[in-house]
Amino acid sequence: KQANGDYKVTVRSSNHKGDSGLYNSHVYLVDNAGKFIGLGGKQVTLDITKTQGTLTIANNDKNRGTFDVVITNLTNPGGITGVVIPVWSDQNGQDDLVWHNATKQEDGSYKVTVSASQHKWNSGKYIVHGYLTDASGKNVSFGATSVDVVAPKKIGSASRGNYDVFNKIVYLDAGHGGYDPGASYFGISEKSLTLAIQSRVKAKLEAEGYQVVTTRTSDAFVDLTDRSRAANASESDIFVSIHINAAGSSDVQGIETYYYQPYAEYPSRINAAYHANPTRLSMSDTLANAIQSSLINATGAQNQGVKRRTFAVLRETTAPAVLLELGFLSNSQEAARLTTSVYQETLANAIVAGIKAYYEKESNV
Repeated sequence: KQANGDYKVTVRSSNHKGDSGLYNSHVYLVDNAGKFIGLGGKQVTLDITKTQGTLTIANNDKNRGTFDVVITNLTNPGGITGVVIPVWSDQNGQDDLVWHNATKQEDGSYKVTVSASQHKWNSGKYIVHGYLTDASGKNVSFGATSVDVVAPKKIGSASRGNYDVFNKIVYLDAGHGGYDPGASYFGISEKSLTLAIQSRVKAKLEAEGYQVVTTRTSDAFVDLTDRSRAANASESDIFVSIHINAAGSSDVQGIETYYYQPYAEYPSRINAAYHANPTRLSMSDTLANAIQSSLINATGAQNQGVKRRTFAVLRETTAPAVLLELGFLSNSQEAARLTTSVYQETLANAIVAGIKAYYEKESNV
């Protein structure tokens, strides 16, 4: 019932199997005795675009145990806010089920790279389903396919303490999230900026042939130790935590990068065997300097240098690890720059260039 006494109902094609064609509407009132009294009827013809999409398997690399899932011709009458691809191997049911987030490409398609390393290194048939997320947040199925995967023999990773192995897998950690906003100035929260920059870095790394694992892809809170625990369970070569800085003085500005410094008063909780490993520290030093140099050259920002601290995510992560502070949100000029897509793109390009320089120096891949 409306304010003026009229009655109104919105009919959604999604409640009628999304069908196109002639729709019949009949109207009844219900009296005080519960009796239905017909008032009339109307017809309307709807031309509905049904939910559909095409799942294609590409770049099935039997040497690395990876393949791409490409989604094209994706349409949905309820809108599209994201695409998720659940994948599992046919070994042991769905015990290796992973919901992969696909990334939108410039041509409007979506793509995600799947690795056997994310599925217990299983070989055999992999089941691939496609779901889009509509404007209401509901997941809607649009197709399924499968692919035969040959997984290479598992040889470990830096995240497992083998620093001689390079899988070209990068772990990205967008700082803060959920009820932890991080630094907040001028109506801007650190958690939003770190996620936006991570998204750009992820897409660029994947375009360069790297695989990317992330702590979070939405505004969600993740405990510090859980971030390192997830990284240590992956096959990633490096851990890169993305943050925005703040200071007591609004004059302070610039970019700085941290790697781990052991402090006796802060013993490791889950990484006692590797936190102070000299190889890890040396490789972290190389990674920090490569990214810091690239960031300063690309942005022209004040160089606050490479520093060492015992931050939890650096201490508890087994792989070479760095924490980036990409500017001071407490400085009005840097805050304004950090919110622009142009500057975020510059930062992302520089981070990727630094990561590539690290790989070239350490692994020659």
